[in-house]
Amino acid sequence: MYAVSHTVISMTTTHLDHINHSDGFATRWTTWENEGLPNNLATRLRAIGTYSESAVALLIELTDELEANLAKRPPAGAVDRFISSTDDWTERLNRWACVRALECLDRLPCSPLPRPQWCPPEPNLRRRTFTDVEIGLVRHCSLGAATRAGAVGALDAGAASGELHGLTPTAVRRDDRGTPTHLEGKGTVRDVNFGYPIAAARTLEIPAWARSAFASLVAHAEPTELLLYSGNSNENLKIQSSILMGVKKVLTQAGLGDDPTVKPISIRNTAARRVYESGGIEAAARFLGHDDWMSVAKEIGIRKHLSARKR
Repeated sequence: MYAVSHTVISMTTTHLDHINHSDGFATRWTTWENEGLPNNLATRLRAIGTYSESAVALLIELTDELEANLAKRPPAGAVDRFISSTDDWTERLNRWACVRALECLDRLPCSPLPRPQWCPPEPNLRRRTFTDVEIGLVRHCSLGAATRAGAVGALDAGAASGELHGLTPTAVRRDDRGTPTHLEGKGTVRDVNFGYPIAAARTLEIPAWARSAFASLVAHAEPTELLLYSGNSNENLKIQSSILMGVKKVLTQAGLGDDPTVKPISIRNTAARRVYESGGIEAAARFLGHDDWMSVAKEIGIRKHLSARKR
């Protein structure tokens, strides 16, 4: 997996031209331009709880720039200019996420804009980590359903996809006030031939933004009932697939569903990348439950995945 690169790249010829004349598009931006942004935008972002302080600061900065574009250009042209004003991969990802975040805040109440197609910084990029703004947006979009927020939260805590189907109320640890704070990950037994090393059993810290979702899930489940699945199957692979389909719907809602480099596991590996940046590769390996540092380096994007021809 790759972290988003700061490499300067070119965008395909498909900008936002195909939606410049869509119904309602100009109206919503004209309304926003006339009303201006609410002064409490930063407060609203912090209240949601899914965006880091650095993401909030960047969103405010980008929103100010977008509003300045709206004052000078027609609505569709302002958005096009805002997103395509840089060739930097990371900056474009953040600008797109900014537009989607504003839509999720009902500042843009119409249907989501189609995501433009960008060339990845590496031709062999199979999956990547998220930017700080993107991961806040993904968390934000999961909040509509406790099971989806729980699944995204578990991945954000470092759970492997193969651990999701085994989470029950007995795996949740609470503090003295009854707030869910940790998950007991049972580890995985996935064959390394699939490209993932086996994850060891370990204790996972539930991110603060996801704790209320886990509190709700535990409150409505029997001790042996699965937290993230409510279907009828008893097959682990089907249960896991169903949970991951819910995560994919969250990614689609965030506007990332058409990005071939985005996978549900990107959430887990984004969290591991943050651990790596603060504590190094050994800390990231412990977080993921792996002892293969080379695999960890690939997953968090500090080492390239070789193409099939070079393996």
